[in-house]
Amino acid sequence: MGVMYQAQCSCGFTSDELLIGAGLGGGYNIPVACSTCHRVWVQDIKKGRKKCRKCKSPIYHLLQPPSSIVDAYACDFAPPMTCPKCGKNELTLEECGMWD
Repeated sequence: MGVMYQAQCSCGFTSDELLIGAGLGGGYNIPVACSTCHRVWVQDIKKGRKKCRKCKSPIYHLLQPPSSIVDAYACDFAPPMTCPKCGKNELTLEECGMWD
């Protein structure tokens, strides 16, 4: 089971819902961002993409990828996280539901 989050920053940036964690389909989603496109989305940790799907710029993880699935469930989304829009360390992830 995973948790839905929404990334928010004091500059006004708000992401779509982010389905973080593991669902019934397998894999494990983590939040990533592109500072060129000003976007936040999730990608399966196993895919390991290093470039934005839209603009091909380098992406960054909003938090350190877990070293194992056990560590993933203990992940703490505490700030600071860098906002892809303004670049400040004021991005937070607000829980907004659960998903399977």
